[in-house]
Amino acid sequence: MYEVLILIFTLALAIHIYTDFKEQLLYDKVSAVLLGAGMLYAYHFGIWWDAFLGSIACIGIMLFIYRVSRGGMGLGDVKLAFVLGVWLGLEQGLLCLLLAFVAGGSIGV
Repeated sequence: MYEVLILIFTLALAIHIYTDFKEQLLYDKVSAVLLGAGMLYAYHFGIWWDAFLGSIACIGIMLFIYRVSRGGMGLGDVKLAFVLGVWLGLEQGLLCLLLAFVAGGSIGV
């Protein structure tokens, strides 16, 4: 079960990387698959509370940035942050956002 969920996670993120690079779009269907697999992952490993806290923290931060940026970032990014919060939990989800901001800022500069 674990291997299948990790495969889904990897393939879905690869699809997001490709479509974001080519079209600057993150498709809701791919995020929905990631969310479903993430919920199964959290259930299988008994990390519901950490998944909940991670998703709330990540979506809160990204919603704030979405509102402040006024179009500089899309809702697909916000939805993806929510899903990554489910998968990664609170600490790793926040670390993921931090690393994404640092990498994006470095490329932008």
